[in-house]
Amino acid sequence: MTEVPRANSASIAAAALVACLLLSSCTQGPLWTGTVSGHLLLRGPPPGSTDQPVAGTVIIGTPKIGHYYQWITVGGSGEFSQRVGTGTYPIVGYSPSFGKGKPCYASRKTVTVTKGAKIFRDVICQEM
Repeated sequence: MTEVPRANSASIAAAALVACLLLSSCTQGPLWTGTVSGHLLLRGPPPGSTDQPVAGTVIIGTPKIGHYYQWITVGGSGEFSQRVGTGTYPIVGYSPSFGKGKPCYASRKTVTVTKGAKIFRDVICQEM
């Protein structure tokens, strides 16, 4: 009878690591995220009028190759909420109810997301 060699703990660990890498389930590590939420709003005129929620799109980040971004569809309530990876990103909105494709901006045009953060940022479409 031929004896089958026994695997030692180092070879078992190495095999588990290779399997994990091949399956890519552990190559990403923990995803560090925070949540960005707010409203897409139509403002004015006249000055002092009440902001109105509008449907449209909010983009967090830069839509270029190699850059992180999220494209968020916003319904008529104007509300949006999205988990995003940590980092600092521009935030901009667009609405078919505003300016024929002109962008809408938050009061601060960037958002800095840290692990576990809950950031609120309204995006305003300012009518003149």
